[in-house]
Amino acid sequence: MCTCPGHQAGSAVSKNKAIKYFVELLLGQAKELYDLDAIVFIFILYYLPYQPNLCAMTEIIINLKSSSDAKGFTTGDKGDLIHQQEFKKVTGWIDERIAHVKNEKASLKPSGKGKKRQHEAITVLGTRGSGKTSFLLSLLEHFESKTDLAILRIIDPTLIEEKGHVFLTIISCIKTEVETVLDKIDANPGEVKFGDNKTWQEKLKNLSHGLPTMDGVGRDMQNETWQDPEFIMNKGLRQVKSATKLEEDFQELIRYGLRILDKECFLVSFDDIDIDFRKGWAVLETIRKYLTSSKIIVILSGDMKLFSLGIRKQHWGNFGKALLINEGEQKGKMSAFNDTVTEMEGQYMQKVMKPERRVHLTTLYEKLTRNGQDLRILVIIDGSPKELMAVYNYLLLQFGIANPYQQDVYSAFLLGLPVRTQLQFLSAFYNTAEEPANITESFLSDLYEKAVDIELALSSSKFINIIILKLLLKAKFLEEGYQLQPITTDVSLNGSLTALSLLFSQHSKNNPYTIFDYFIRVGYTNSMLNALEYTDEEKTVSQLVPSIQGLCKQSGIFQDKVLKDIANRMTAYMRGFLNKDGKNERPWGGILLLQALAKPAKQGKTEMLNSIDRVLDDTSVSDAQRAIGYIPLGICKYLDKNETIVTYSVFVLLASIGELISN
Repeated sequence: MCTCPGHQAGSAVSKNKAIKYFVELLLGQAKELYDLDAIVFIFILYYLPYQPNLCAMTEIIINLKSSSDAKGFTTGDKGDLIHQQEFKKVTGWIDERIAHVKNEKASLKPSGKGKKRQHEAITVLGTRGSGKTSFLLSLLEHFESKTDLAILRIIDPTLIEEKGHVFLTIISCIKTEVETVLDKIDANPGEVKFGDNKTWQEKLKNLSHGLPTMDGVGRDMQNETWQDPEFIMNKGLRQVKSATKLEEDFQELIRYGLRILDKECFLVSFDDIDIDFRKGWAVLETIRKYLTSSKIIVILSGDMKLFSLGIRKQHWGNFGKALLINEGEQKGKMSAFNDTVTEMEGQYMQKVMKPERRVHLTTLYEKLTRNGQDLRILVIIDGSPKELMAVYNYLLLQFGIANPYQQDVYSAFLLGLPVRTQLQFLSAFYNTAEEPANITESFLSDLYEKAVDIELALSSSKFINIIILKLLLKAKFLEEGYQLQPITTDVSLNGSLTALSLLFSQHSKNNPYTIFDYFIRVGYTNSMLNALEYTDEEKTVSQLVPSIQGLCKQSGIFQDKVLKDIANRMTAYMRGFLNKDGKNERPWGGILLLQALAKPAKQGKTEMLNSIDRVLDDTSVSDAQRAIGYIPLGICKYLDKNETIVTYSVFVLLASIGELISN
């Protein structure tokens, strides 16, 4: 029941009276225009249903100066925890497990025999930089004060040496926790548990007999060793027997260790197991084979796509190269093998990483979209909190992106980035003294993936539009992406477009020529797409088959040439294409066709009276007017006949203005 003043005020209002008054308002027949009770009730009845959690606003606080590295967030600064709903869900699962262990404790046999194997690992899923490590650290800090949990350190498989094994790492962590307590007990013979160390060491010894038979642990048994009957009877068979009861011995070790620690469960977490899946696979197999006791709570983090790729790779490898070549390639059964791998992958993931125990760390954009007005995301800049959306809009405004629709497009993309990337992006403006801010660092991976020469783009404004055009042509996205807005489904392309858009704005502030250069290289080229098409490969560009790549090649648009010359070459290419089947004098693409020049033409033709050179050479035209009048002029000459086409182009005019500004 909500206890906010608005709800309490509305509870005493007559519903019939309010509805009657509301209808009268709609019909314009209300006599009492200031009936406060009815107005309050209408507000509650018709407005609050669309604001169900208005009284419980959630705040996420991001401090730029203290958020660069992964860390845990204690109860005092829980607002700094970005994934609060996901955190609540996971802590609830852990509390449920502890309560379950307590409830079944009385019914368990002392040795734990007959206990069914459980796979209840909690999976924290998110992309790189989504905050998984901070999430795990926060969980550990949250449960530090819990007397029921023995918390082990986070295990990162990538930090385990090549010859190490994750199962041995887990045992080592448990051993450290238990023996720290045993050392204190043995130091005081008066303790009730004095002497438990001997029993503990026996259980470790029992477990150790089966460890050498694990994959990647100890040395392999050589064939010649197994030829020795004495070895087989005295050692070999004992190791095989120990291997079959390895899981049982491990669970017994867990049970006795918790008894010494006076705890209910161990909490073990794995971070970044999807980075190097050669080691990550060992983690998943260890969870599947040995971490099956209800007394050990497992949390693992990673990216679901990488998990899927790694598991599929492992299952493909299980078939063997010979089988795939013989059955798959020669007999055309690869699709059947692929279906089998997909099924095995799905079943494996459902067993080791149960769907009902998965939590996805959503982006800030997803959180705002789902929670709407129930969520505020604040970023602390120079000690004062500001709305994150307002911060982004302000930054975009500094780059000339003022249109609300365009701001929404860029803001949605930025908010959808991993949290780490957003922090790096914002820090480039507020936590550094660099001027101008290095805005491309946050998108370097995307730029390199798209083969963008970002070093050249940063060093010279002359080449920024050439690099932009090359990217758009390579992606065949010029018509849709010439405004450099992140509107595609390709994340790397969106990142590259955003970085180049902001970088273009930076260059144009100090060099206005860049704007006119953009008009010609990107804008004019884009307008040609109405008549030209892309070619599949650059090597297929032909002078006989018009294409957008051919236009760029013939005009020299990818070179640092005079901009007016580039515009005129583009005009000539298009007129040659349009006039290839005969005379075509219709204006097109910002180009007007003029009469032939009067001076080179035969004398006496009356139609030459309106030619541009005759008009501009009139004595009434000043020198300045004459110079300006000739600027948009272009003359296209056929290669196979002695004819020319006289053109007048607004793009040539823009190119000339750009050249004047640059000089």
